Amino acid sequence: SFALQVARYGTDAPLNAQPSALRFGIGTAGVTPSSECEWVSISRFGDGTNWLVVSNPTSTDATYMLRFTADSGTPATDMSLLVPARSQRHLFTETMLAAGESGAVKVCSPGGTAFLAESMHYYIDSGSGEVCSAYGTLSRRATCGYPVGSYNTFLGQSSLLRVESICPDMVDVYVRPYTSDGTQLADHPLWVMGDQGATYDLFWSAFGVGQDRFGKVEVAIHPQTPGGFLAEVVKLRPSSTCSPFDMADAVPVR
Repeated sequence: SFALQVARYGTDAPLNAQPSALRFGIGTAGVTPSSECEWVSISRFGDGTNWLVVSNPTSTDATYMLRFTADSGTPATDMSLLVPARSQRHLFTETMLAAGESGAVKVCSPGGTAFLAESMHYYIDSGSGEVCSAYGTLSRRATCGYPVGSYNTFLGQSSLLRVESICPDMVDVYVRPYTSDGTQLADHPLWVMGDQGATYDLFWSAFGVGQDRFGKVEVAIHPQTPGGFLAEVVKLRPSSTCSPFDMADAVPVR
């Protein structure tokens, strides 16, 4: 067995020049392609640029079905996407989301052909045009039960909890942040309407997470809630030298 990760880096130097510093880095884990429906988050939060990447790793052309939903509850957009064998398609999500909005995409393979889907987020400085920070999110199946993610508010970071309902039913969850020594800070209920989503700053007083802390956050679904959800913690650090954020990352809640 083995573990695989692909790392992408950007520097402060143009092509063929010697860099003096790194601008951003993205680490994407290698996963087994799926032939079952999966979901991935998309977002234009903080003036970010977002691309959905769908890859066909097989030797056969395939048509995949995509369903885009937005946090605001605007009607879902359905489309079919033909991806040739061993190829990729990149879709700019600006046409699917309003400025600053987030959402989710459901990817299915009616013919049973495997796929890989990921959402790539870039924050670009409006003055220099450079990529200040970036992160990638891989598609995965819906979550039920008591999944866990992590947060970190050191070094000026914010930790944003994003929860997406992936079914027509309202999702009833409890958010339970813990400190690094295991002390529970809150047990706060949240409701997310069907096929919608919401983003919550863990600095919010109801969660009890202050500055210069790190730990885990559990998102527990109510046992009587049908369906499932998609959740992640997005970590961002605002910057005045490379705007809007010079650090960005996302941790799946799973």
